[in-house]
Amino acid sequence: MRSRKCPCRCNRNEDGHLREDLYYRLNVVPIALPPLRDRAEDIPLLVQHFVGEFNRKHELQIEGVTDEALALLKNYPWPGNVRELRNIIERSVVLSKSEWIEENNLPPYIRHPGTHPEKLVFDIGATTVADAERELILKTLERAGNNKAEAARQLGVDVKTIYNKLKAYGIEA
Repeated sequence: MRSRKCPCRCNRNEDGHLREDLYYRLNVVPIALPPLRDRAEDIPLLVQHFVGEFNRKHELQIEGVTDEALALLKNYPWPGNVRELRNIIERSVVLSKSEWIEENNLPPYIRHPGTHPEKLVFDIGATTVADAERELILKTLERAGNNKAEAARQLGVDVKTIYNKLKAYGIEA
């Protein structure tokens, strides 16, 4: 069956399905690449590359990563693979207050294994996304000893966002 291109040129046929021939056009040389968690020896080179990339992008002069921070990065299981490493290095480059990315520049779940937000377990009695968000903020605040700045860091948001959400949900700051 010959497919017509969709008007938005998204490689879908008129039924909205991907064109049958697209897979064969892309599948020229398959490359099997193991996940980053199985290639810890690649992490230093990837970190060095990403630090250089984000130095240029943000016009900064970060030298690299301390040995302690690198050890933490090498021990992390990387469920988000290289993309997660890239995002963490960009965050660390931007937040670093010295020439080196140190342990404290890394997210809490890298510094303290087992505290990744995906791994937090609590009973969500929420029936809406807003209720779930409210409950997540309250549980995180409780875990952070009601420290809004620490809760914001754990959730990956700005402190102002925490205050705005608390106000929106009618919770006293």
